[in-house]
Amino acid sequence: MTMNKIYDNKWLTLLVALFLALTMFVFVKAERYNDNPISFFQNVSENSTETISNVPVHIKGNVQNYYITGLPETVDVELSGPANLIQQTLEAENFKVVTEDLEQLGQGQHYIKLRLEGISKELHYKLSPSSVNITIAELQTQNYPIEVRVNSDKLSPDYAVGNVSVNPQTVTLSGSGDKLQQISQVYVNVDIPSDASDSYTTSATVLIADSQGQMLDISADPKQVEVQVDIQSNTNTVPIQFEAINGRADTDYEIEPLTTHNTVLSGDPASIHQLNRVMGYVDVSQISKEEETQVDLELPAGVASMEPAQVRVKVTPHRQNAASRQEEATREANSASSQRSQESRSTADRPNSPSQEQDPSA
Repeated sequence: MTMNKIYDNKWLTLLVALFLALTMFVFVKAERYNDNPISFFQNVSENSTETISNVPVHIKGNVQNYYITGLPETVDVELSGPANLIQQTLEAENFKVVTEDLEQLGQGQHYIKLRLEGISKELHYKLSPSSVNITIAELQTQNYPIEVRVNSDKLSPDYAVGNVSVNPQTVTLSGSGDKLQQISQVYVNVDIPSDASDSYTTSATVLIADSQGQMLDISADPKQVEVQVDIQSNTNTVPIQFEAINGRADTDYEIEPLTTHNTVLSGDPASIHQLNRVMGYVDVSQISKEEETQVDLELPAGVASMEPAQVRVKVTPHRQNAASRQEEATREANSASSQRSQESRSTADRPNSPSQEQDPSA
């Protein structure tokens, strides 16, 4: 076919022109829509689905005088529809999950539906859960003291739990009357860490349980309390005081520890930290010259053990001269005389007994 015949064929010329026009149209549109030759045929965004977890549930109606159980605090929301609408909805955050008007329902058990407000009508949603069984009861409140349960299993053996304080000491519990009657335990749990050595302070959640230890659906105000636990050392280092026994009256005994002047007490912190010394009694009945001996220390009450429990000492006897003995005897005599004088004055100042008083009628 010659070129002249092609140009003379009108139908063929029209088809070629149409093809070229369509090709140019697709090319231009593809450039405009990011090289996607299909997207220009779409005038709306694609549909998509988005799930939002833990969306709070809002109560409709004035229920300040009621206690509601069975209503979840949050639900999951699934949105479906045009992707751009879903994106705008999530960014605006104007939607919320609401209940029916609970004030109109009143006390008792009810089956209610939840719904989503604040979204476009072009969007569809699903709630999980979408309906729940709830109980509406008259609200009652009571105050309870808080028990602190301390777990010190991880605490170093060198330390023990001392005083425990909680702030506040009481908590206000709110719930239905039948639930409040079941309360048997109001407490917090505190776990002492292994590195605690002085004072440990933490925040703890208030727990409410019945006599069987089952948790009760009751609100606590406050829900968190501050607990302070004093950590005390299980040991206390104190000096040793030595005293000679069974010695001669005319001899003074000098006692010098050769190994240590102190001992370490172990046991109940409340007991060992009240002690400021430990006694070591040295029997000098057989000692007439400088001599070394082993002394057993007296274990005080409330002390589990001490280290060391024995101390080696050097005992040096010093005989008193006649003048010293006379001076000591004089001091003892003066002390005894002073004591008798005080007793005499006390007897003289004492009022007569009723049997010695004169009868006024005589």
